[in-house]
Amino acid sequence: MNNIAVIVPNSEFVSARLENWSYGNQMVRVDIDVGVSYRSDLDTVIRCLSDVAAEHPEVRKNPPPDVLHMGFGDSAWKMRLRVWLDHPHRHPQVRSDINCAIVRKFHRNGVEIPFPQRDLHVRSPLPVPVATATESPQSA
Repeated sequence: MNNIAVIVPNSEFVSARLENWSYGNQMVRVDIDVGVSYRSDLDTVIRCLSDVAAEHPEVRKNPPPDVLHMGFGDSAWKMRLRVWLDHPHRHPQVRSDINCAIVRKFHRNGVEIPFPQRDLHVRSPLPVPVATATESPQSA
């Protein structure tokens, strides 16, 4: 895709996994993951992701796009938009188009893509022994 030749030793074909984006069929699936705030309305999130897929001219209608809730993260629901494309060489541009469309659609519909969050609980410190001038450091 970058007009770069890759030379793979024969041993790699036997012992390693090889990905071919167009073997036998040009149609490829692209998964686009996004995290959304726990404060978001889930139905709005699903609708927005579905709309983004439906609005892109290169996303296939059959098989239809899927919106999946993949789990619960530290600060977000993990969502996945799964789309099918006819041209594997176009997947980086289509992925970028869809990512930009998601940001815009979420912004218009009040869906937040959260920053990772951490809670810090500060406790009372443990007493630290302090050596006095009359004590040697080894006896403290």
